Amino acid sequence: MRYVFLAVVVLLLAGCGPHKVKRVVEVIPSDGSFPSVTVTVSGNTPADCANDISTFSDNAHQVLQHEGPQAAYPADLYFLGLHDALRDFQVRGCPMPLLGHALAQRFTNAQLHELIADLPSIYAPALRAGLH
Repeated sequence: MRYVFLAVVVLLLAGCGPHKVKRVVEVIPSDGSFPSVTVTVSGNTPADCANDISTFSDNAHQVLQHEGPQAAYPADLYFLGLHDALRDFQVRGCPMPLLGHALAQRFTNAQLHELIADLPSIYAPALRAGLH
């Protein structure tokens, strides 16, 4: 048993252990009454990219539901969710065509155009990638 433990330690130290997870530390600048925040984005696997795509899509759907005169409450929280998901997606180095394809599957062109019109310009490339 002792030899197995030593073998595992030697393999880990030799670099034969689990792959190192990509970590990016990012400082989000202050905005109005909100102080700056330091966040760490970890991982860059296809599953991490898929999670960001899902989060971005879910928040975009909620923005559409909570905009306009029929909305029960504003979409501010969902704007923040969109921003965080897109930032994480980009920091991970996920390919933008993946996000565009997912958006094309989930939203109509009219919905994507509405989001492009309503959201700050930083979201436009991702949303335009979904237009077909």
